[in-house]
Amino acid sequence: MSSTNANFNSHPNSQSKPQFAPGVDETTLTSSLSPLLSPTGKWVLTSASTGLQRTFKFKTFNKAWTFMDKVAAECKKHKHHPEWANTYNTVFVRWTTHVPKGLTEKDVNMAKVCDEVAKEVGEEVKEEKSEGVEGVLQEMKGLLEEAVKEAGDCCAPKKK
Repeated sequence: MSSTNANFNSHPNSQSKPQFAPGVDETTLTSSLSPLLSPTGKWVLTSASTGLQRTFKFKTFNKAWTFMDKVAAECKKHKHHPEWANTYNTVFVRWTTHVPKGLTEKDVNMAKVCDEVAKEVGEEVKEEKSEGVEGVLQEMKGLLEEAVKEAGDCCAPKKK
């Protein structure tokens, strides 16, 4: 196993190697991705390892909405959008590339943008995980999965 793989496998939140999109410079992207997945980073790989995801918590719904609004403006600039869900003061964000399928530089860059915007808006830093909060987060992830399934592939040409 290469040292690159060992770096990801040693992080408790990432059990597998990222699945990069075809044509991606894996060495360069791995060095950009490492801080996000490190023990001090808050992002984790998706279950298929083709994307990044994390949850942001703010003091109020208004702050959560401000975060989403600012990230949406950046999405427009970068021509890349997340899969996300919002419940009151909590926002779940997932970055993945659908075509070509896999993790890309856009996903990593937008994850960094999210971290910067969250800091600017005033993300709450949680000290301990609460079972109640974790249950809500699991429910949000389930709702997002259902919405993604219902929406279909957003980036592929529609079949006639």
